[in-house]
Amino acid sequence: MTDPLHDEMLSAYLDGELSAEEQAEVERRLAEEPESRQLLEELRAMSGAIGAMPRHKLGEEFRDQVLRRAERAMLTEPV
Repeated sequence: MTDPLHDEMLSAYLDGELSAEEQAEVERRLAEEPESRQLLEELRAMSGAIGAMPRHKLGEEFRDQVLRRAERAMLTEPV
């Protein structure tokens, strides 16, 4: 029995980041390996769930607030 495709290779496949040769190899292995097909479906579902999560936009002042707090902490905490 062969090992299922590595998570990173399948993730790159889903994202369209593989060369034509790599893509062909992944598709060949997907046709032959049920474990790899299952892993691909799990990655697709996870990607869809992440994509459906609400997005929050930080206020323009957020960066400056974080930097001020960090600077204050650095100046007031003992070394």
